[in-house]
Amino acid sequence: MTDEKNMAIDSHYAPWDLRRLPNFDFSEYLHKIEKPDGKGQTAEMTLEGTKRWFRLACPNGALVLNALRVTDAMAIFEARVFANANDRNPLASFTATQKADKAKGDAYIRAAQDAALDGALRVSGFSLEVSLLTRTVETPAAVAQSSQTDGG
Repeated sequence: MTDEKNMAIDSHYAPWDLRRLPNFDFSEYLHKIEKPDGKGQTAEMTLEGTKRWFRLACPNGALVLNALRVTDAMAIFEARVFANANDRNPLASFTATQKADKAKGDAYIRAAQDAALDGALRVSGFSLEVSLLTRTVETPAAVAQSSQTDGG
């Protein structure tokens, strides 16, 4: 008898190693999503976790959000990530658009802001995505049954 278990790949992830923090447990901020091809799942960090990671790694850093265009039909925001608030050049910037028909009320504005921040933080290296694999695990009962049927 076999049991199927979900497991995260236990390997060194280069971007994570670059921004590793000793007392930050990234697994608290992971959420599962289905892969677009429908073959398995991945787990990626939430925006809350990504922002927390950034704040711990760059306590003097800044996240700057600019409204490029907000209308009744759409919202366009640019986010910039600075390692230090006094830096002239950002680590990364990202622009996101959200249409009003994709959300209720003014939620499209928040969605555009969140997408811009998430994109900028990801581009600057504050992101983590882990593939979740399904593996087959032999239970003790299955091993005993297998050895009996094999003549052992």
